Order: sequence, then C-alpha cells, then structure tokens
Amino acid sequence: MSLACVVLFSFCPKGGDAQVIIGPNDVSDPIQLNTLTTAVPFLLIRGNAYEMGSANVGVVSSTFYHETAFTSNASLLANGHEFLTINHSYNPWLTELTEGISMNTHSIAGTINKRNALGLYFKHFDLGDIRFTDNTGTTIGAFNPTEFVLQLNYAHWFPMGLSIGVAGKYIHSNLTGGLNVGGADTKPGRAGAVDLGLTYRKLHQVSDMFGIGGTFGLGINNVGSKISYSQTSEQDFLPMNMMLGAQLNIGMEFGKIRMEHDLAYQITKLLVPTPPVIDASPYLDNNLPPGDTLGSIGHSSNANPNYQSIIAGKDSNVGVFQGLFQSFNDAPGGTAEEWNEVIHQVSHEFRFIVNDLFMIGFREGFFYEHETKDNRQFVSLGGSIGVAGFRFDAGGWIPLQENHPLKNTVFVSLSYRIRLESLHKKMRFPKWNPQFVSTTLEED
Repeated sequence: MSLACVVLFSFCPKGGDAQVIIGPNDVSDPIQLNTLTTAVPFLLIRGNAYEMGSANVGVVSSTFYHETAFTSNASLLANGHEFLTINHSYNPWLTELTEGISMNTHSIAGTINKRNALGLYFKHFDLGDIRFTDNTGTTIGAFNPTEFVLQLNYAHWFPMGLSIGVAGKYIHSNLTGGLNVGGADTKPGRAGAVDLGLTYRKLHQVSDMFGIGGTFGLGINNVGSKISYSQTSEQDFLPMNMMLGAQLNIGMEFGKIRMEHDLAYQITKLLVPTPPVIDASPYLDNNLPPGDTLGSIGHSSNANPNYQSIIAGKDSNVGVFQGLFQSFNDAPGGTAEEWNEVIHQVSHEFRFIVNDLFMIGFREGFFYEHETKDNRQFVSLGGSIGVAGFRFDAGGWIPLQENHPLKNTVFVSLSYRIRLESLHKKMRFPKWNPQFVSTTLEED
C-alpha cells in the first residue's frame, strides 16, 4: 500500500495490491470485509466545493458548473454556451488527524465556438511534513510528499443535446524524496491516463414560465498505466472508475426572477480488480519469508505464490485493460459483493437568480458506501453566492460515524465566468439549460 493511501486511509479507493489470506482454522466467511487500495487516491478527491457539497455527484450537473468536467465527466465542458471561466479551490484535508495536509486546484476553460470547448486543469496535493523512521524508531529522514495532476480537456456539443468529451492527464506522485527503503532506492511515481465522458440533455418547455428537463451522464476516468515507486516494487493500478448519473432539472421564471431545482442520483464503481481469497494453509506450514507475518486472516505483501491457491475470486495481478473488464465479475463473494462495490450518491440543489446578475444556491447530498468496502457514509451540505459573474462556493461533510477522520472537512472555491456569445451580457449567469427545442441553440 502506498504512503499516500496510508495518510489518506479514510478516502482510499478500491484496487488490488493485497490479497485476503485465510489459514486452516479460519471461519467459513472470509470475505466479510474486503476493502481494496490503489495508487494516487488523491485523484478521487474532487477538490471543487460544488461537487464535494453535492456528495461528489458530478457526472451530471447544471450548466452553472463547468468544473465537474475535470473530475467526473469530461463532456460537461461543452453545453452550447460560449464562455470563459476560471476556478480556484482550496481544501484542508483530514484536519481531525493532523495539520498541514491540503489540496489546491486551478482550472481555466473556454469555448472555441458554441460546439467546442477546451480546458486546462491542475490539482496539487500537499501531504505536509513527514518524518521517516526505521524499525527501531530512529529517524532516517524527513520529507514533504506532494502529488499533482496536469490535465487537458476537450469537449464537443451537438445541437440535439448530446455532448462528448475526452481528457488527457499526467500524474506525478513524489512520496519519499528518493529515500532508500529495504535496500531499494525509491522514485516518484509517474503515469498517464485518459478520461472519457458522455452527456445528454433534454428539455420540455411546458410554458413560458415553467420548464422541466433531464440530464444523463456517463464518465469513465483515470484509465491509464500502472504506477510504481521503485525499480523493485510491483506496479499499482490507478483509481480507474465509472460513473453513471441522471438529473431532474426544473426551472421557473417570473419576470426577472428565476428559481431552479436540480435533483440527481449517481452510482460510482472502481474499475480495478478485487483481490481474491487465498488459501494459505500450505504456506503457513512453511517458514515465512523474512519480515513477513500472517494472522489467521490477514494480508501478506510478499507471500510466495507457490504456496497459495485462489479459493474465491480471480487473480488480481493482471494488466490494465484485463483488470478493467475483470472488475465487473471477479469479487470473491460473487454478484452480491460486486453490488456492494457500487457507491450510491444523491444530491439536490435550489438556486435563486435575480436579473441574471445575482444568484444564491443551497445544496445537500448523501454518500453511501457499503460497510465492507470502506464504509464511507456522510451527509454533505453546501452553498453558492454569485454577483456579476463571480461565484463563491463553500460546504462541508457530516460523517455518520462518530470520531470519523473526515469530520469537519470543509472546502471553498472561487470562480469567475463571462459569456462570450453576448458581450453586452458578459457578466450574467447562464440560464438553467440550453434550450434544445430545435436543431439550433436559441439565444438565452
């Protein structure tokens, strides 16, 4: 398991760098807890205050919020409006455990025309100062681990309401500063990955004052090369994941006053192999490798495969694309466990806009992950206030478990957006949707 995952244990995604080991005297239910880990879990921390205040629902969003295109669904960058926007977000992290861990994100995005949009995104994660010790507790070094991702997005919008998007990203993770561990020199982990996104929006204009619509989204993210931190260590999966979501949009307009509701549901699944259950009975009858220990049920990072046999699940030491497809049917507990790996997220937002120049919004959400798969369950609360193109977002998480490390997690974002298709209205906020009532976009 990587150092980043140790520090971020309360937000570690699922992936396969360990195996569940059972011995001859174990109970018959060895898979009651089967959490997983991947490298660079910071990629799954959304960073922007809008998405985190919506229980990480981001594969569908209103046209107000372009920032989710960088974290959940690349196609959301293009929606028929011509715009230029910049965004900065700041998140202190795990403040209940320690100080000095934080995340900053920066993005700039704009349209080439109504159909094509480009964006540049940078996320930087600072893990604070860490002191390294040997087995006796003697300090052998100190370092400030950092990670970052640099990303370029492109999206294309079709007038019938469909948009597609793609993003390419470079990931850099420096966790040890070249420290020698176990006789091996460590190095920064580097990887490349892509995101793919698809969105469809549809509007039914009931009257001049009332409209109802739906948004459907698909995002497949972080599909890329494995990552390693030394020449001798095994390579770990990136947190490849798939998101599916639907959103109900309701808009009401009374003169210069608009009221908008968004109600969304999203499911998220990591596309990495589930570790199998290993029968280590023959292995336990032999001498353990130096430095290795095993309980009746535990994990072994250097268990000799010659002394093991898979009794449930599939081998998780596979290539990227095999692992991606295998992730749908390799859980040791069968279909039931596969469903337990699906995260459920619900969010709602209400916005009040006056004369297209002032807006205030309130949002809330619920995030549910099964108790056998990291057990992250929390309520999210957030809000926005905007004036003449500027928008400030803030929010926080309320974990359902007592004394949870994510308690008092807060996040803030500041953004500015101008409209390019009508410069005399450049500081106004977009309406709740592009009006897909014909094959051409009507002026909003």
